[in-house]
Amino acid sequence: VFIHGYRTSFAEAARRTGQLAYDLPYNGHVGFFCWPSKARLLSYGADIEIADSSIQPFKKFITDLITIGGIEEIQFIAHSMGNRILTSALREFQLERKNTLLSRFSEIVLAAPDIDKEVFEKQLLPEFSKVGSRRTLYASGKDKALKKSKEMLRDGRRRLGDSGKGIFTSPSLDSIDASNVEADDDHSYMFEEKEVLTDLYQLLVNGQSPLQRGLRGRSCAKGNPYWILSK
Repeated sequence: VFIHGYRTSFAEAARRTGQLAYDLPYNGHVGFFCWPSKARLLSYGADIEIADSSIQPFKKFITDLITIGGIEEIQFIAHSMGNRILTSALREFQLERKNTLLSRFSEIVLAAPDIDKEVFEKQLLPEFSKVGSRRTLYASGKDKALKKSKEMLRDGRRRLGDSGKGIFTSPSLDSIDASNVEADDDHSYMFEEKEVLTDLYQLLVNGQSPLQRGLRGRSCAKGNPYWILSK
């Protein structure tokens, strides 16, 4: 299940989902949750509020997939602002002890998340860290969209998907620094560069750990490991 980010129309979300399914290639059912983004450059503030108001519809969508659709296992990829929806919904499922649903969640991928680092660490992570078989963060110090979000709209507050001054790490999260990957669209590097798509394939289709995927390990100041994705 793919959850798109800010400034994305239904057609664009559908195209991205199809592209991911083709390029990986993915061997299961593929779907996406399209929240009603304004799909306009100057509607960033409105999209934040729309994304937050879409958490409950997203929870119902996932609940219906499992209870009505009979889906036995779900993997998630959220991009940019879509991570606000995914992380909050999974946190709520955990707080509500929705064990039947929680048991179906496996790989959870946070792609270039436009989430405040401190909010994620203090408010979301305590419950989010218990959901899924593995949680993976892809971040980059070259993500200009997140830098603009931080500097122009957030008074310097750091975004989870920005690894510019040190990537966010946690024992419950596989943090991948993709700063070495060159991309024409620095905010969509997750979906357009062979190195990242190959890593996603090994993660989602083969279920491999960062070490098995050949990533280089590093330790941050806190002692937690993170991984380097090289071009």
